[in-house]
Amino acid sequence: MASVGAVLDGLALDPRVRRDVATAGGHVGLALRADRRGACLLARVVGDRVEVWSPSAVQLQPGELSRTGETAAASQGQRSPH
Repeated sequence: MASVGAVLDGLALDPRVRRDVATAGGHVGLALRADRRGACLLARVVGDRVEVWSPSAVQLQPGELSRTGETAAASQGQRSPH
């Protein structure tokens, strides 16, 4: 996980973009978000495959999905809740 953080450090991300990296079930998850209520981008590394998605606005409402690396590692929010 430290290597993922090192790669992110090398990117020219806007300083307002928050990032969170976590592992779960052998997968690495990454969340990038600009603020607490804005959209976020989630990514998960599964073997040699990378999955990237942005949860729907409904899924990002307070009390729903969190914008964390754990959420990404668990593959939550990839599909519409309805």
